[in-house]
Amino acid sequence: MRVRVTFKVKNRGASIPFHHQHLISSFIKEKLKDGGENGLSDFSLYSFSGVKGLTRVSRQGLHYHSKRVSVVISSVNDLFVKAVIKGIFNSKSIKFGELEVIPELVDEEMIPEFGSETKMICISPIIPHGSSYFGEDSKRYIDPFSNEFSDLLFDIVATKFEANGGNPENVPDFNKFQIVPDKDYIDKINNNGKKFSRIYRVVDNSAENEARGYTFPFKLYAPPEIQQFIFQCGIDQFGSRGFGMVDLANQDPLERTKKMDIKTSIVA
Repeated sequence: MRVRVTFKVKNRGASIPFHHQHLISSFIKEKLKDGGENGLSDFSLYSFSGVKGLTRVSRQGLHYHSKRVSVVISSVNDLFVKAVIKGIFNSKSIKFGELEVIPELVDEEMIPEFGSETKMICISPIIPHGSSYFGEDSKRYIDPFSNEFSDLLFDIVATKFEANGGNPENVPDFNKFQIVPDKDYIDKINNNGKKFSRIYRVVDNSAENEARGYTFPFKLYAPPEIQQFIFQCGIDQFGSRGFGMVDLANQDPLERTKKMDIKTSIVA
């Protein structure tokens, strides 16, 4: 299940740090515990976006000037998503950094039909390293066109797929997994002196680390079952920390959404 939660903004102009994934991650875990969902608080097969809205950049971070903002939450476990929704809408107001918001509505994004090739975009940075690489190696630049980049993510996806009870050996063509970045986009970014990779703060099990993350459009070659799995819980190890969330390129996700009745959606 993949949902988009919309919030009303109480204090327009307030700021959130640039790297605010840890704020949302902590909030999700807190709400699961408050709602008595302790069995789900350690669940990790999910992903979420940053806070999306009209922003202005300053030294303090991102200042939100829209009347509403949204966060996308997705998981292979529908009960997990419903528990998070329940926690959100049991809150009268929520603070992310200095930004105070009120839960308003939730839309479900329909899961598209996947083929063996899909053009995707990153809506949160991809970190190709696992937690065992934290240190200088986790900040090393890896050419996204290289086999190493795809191979690292292949290993992570395989591990996550097994954690969900799947067996990669039973998936035809699983070993044909490959990521091919959009070369025109990469060239344009480089020619304009901008960056598609940065060092990000990663909070993992209360430990603060740094790792290099990447954001760019790419084609994903993988079996449809694996593409859907990635679409629902992210492509890297840190989906539950706010990294590795993807979406379909050249499509408006609002066109494949339907409104959820909040009272009905939070009934497990």
